[in-house]
Amino acid sequence: MTSCGRIVCLSLPLMLASSGWAQDPPKPFGEGWELAVPIPMPELGEGDRYVIWVEAGWVQVRRETEQGDVEWHIVLARVHGDVPPRISSPKGSPRFEVFCQDGRYFVREDVNILRCLRERKTGDKAAWPSARFSSDAYESSEAGGAGSPESPPMIQGWEGHGRKGFAITLSPGPDEDRFDCFVRLSPLPRKGGLGYTAVNKSPLRQAFYGDAWVYDDGDLLIANRILEAAVLSDLKIGDPAPPLSAKTFDGGTMNLEDYRGKYLLLDFWATWCGPCVAEIPRLAEVHKAFAEDERFAMIGLSLDEEIQAPKKFVEGRGLPWDQGFLGSESSVVRDYGVGAIPAIFLIDPDGKVVAKGLRGDKLEEVLIQALGKK
Repeated sequence: MTSCGRIVCLSLPLMLASSGWAQDPPKPFGEGWELAVPIPMPELGEGDRYVIWVEAGWVQVRRETEQGDVEWHIVLARVHGDVPPRISSPKGSPRFEVFCQDGRYFVREDVNILRCLRERKTGDKAAWPSARFSSDAYESSEAGGAGSPESPPMIQGWEGHGRKGFAITLSPGPDEDRFDCFVRLSPLPRKGGLGYTAVNKSPLRQAFYGDAWVYDDGDLLIANRILEAAVLSDLKIGDPAPPLSAKTFDGGTMNLEDYRGKYLLLDFWATWCGPCVAEIPRLAEVHKAFAEDERFAMIGLSLDEEIQAPKKFVEGRGLPWDQGFLGSESSVVRDYGVGAIPAIFLIDPDGKVVAKGLRGDKLEEVLIQALGKK
């Protein structure tokens, strides 16, 4: 087993010290090299850790809980040379990153969002290892899979027992038994829909489990996961809405207190989130229906990495409601217990949460009830 290390321009021992890792530098990079990194923000999973290692000539990365349960496991890239991957895990930040082959392949996690670009596996299965998971903790879901060994990637779903929830395995070939990714999307028993689909007859595949989802095309993966820590610290109906401050697209600042006295609809979203974009037409209908009511206000809160992406998106579509930028590392996400996006909340004039998880028809129904309109 093995691991990789990074903070640009620092040697490995200095990197370990600056990140606060209580671990001796690993042995020289190569087969058997391994590094364990504590999660940099304990609120997102007390006792969780990341493990990076080399096995069968491949760099692999996983996140595991204090109890040893695997949250995700990715066979990332072949080992090239004797330079270890770069690792960034600033203490107190929600971001963890691993970069291999000068940044060509990477794993990045921000709160509930997992992204990776991994080296595509082709040819004889003996040429690459398989991500492993506990088969006795999961059983194959009834939904089946999308894709095939000939039309990668393959997605297979696994429903768990008790609080294990739902996980998916991904394989771009050479056969259905060789998985190069394992991702637990949710620790919850099934709520809402479950499905798999090919996207527009392309190599891209999607799997969803309620509000959690994953897209994968065989090398690029984006998953919107529900964290167990977020579930356990969920914001309750009737609780005061946590304070928030966000940048506006014109360089200003918006605060929750600015909207006190109104029913405020908060939409946590991102331009890269397919379900978020799909919800926008309904949000536009809601805004059109209630915008003239002085008791109503609406804010979109972008979790994109850079402000230019949502700014361009909003301007291109002429979205008329207020917009704020939180970025991918905002503590507001944790404060609101956002485990998956889109996440839509309704705050009452006194600043209390009156509804959350609003999607589709439920969104308009709740607003009609709150504002007394038909």
